[in-house]
Amino acid sequence: MSAPVAMRCADSVASAPALSDFARFQFGEVLAPELEGWNGDDIGSWLGANRSRIADLRNKKLERFSLEALIRFATRLNYRVELRIEKIERPYAKRSHDTRG
Repeated sequence: MSAPVAMRCADSVASAPALSDFARFQFGEVLAPELEGWNGDDIGSWLGANRSRIADLRNKKLERFSLEALIRFATRLNYRVELRIEKIERPYAKRSHDTRG
């Protein structure tokens, strides 16, 4: 079982494509080994994908998949996928839009 990997962007702004690419990389690291030893048609039937899509997964050609599809594959292989967003309080950050008294 793979250890969880987290991408932290506390003080920098990460672009959406960079986060998407990083998420795809994580899925590749988890999913590709899970497909070893399976017939492409059998695992494809289980995951709801055809043989060529399974070949793409095995070869980590993940730019061809939406994040939703990769999440679906991971959950069908008994992985829990979490996206966590948490507010970071910064005492130096002032709210300029606060017009309350």
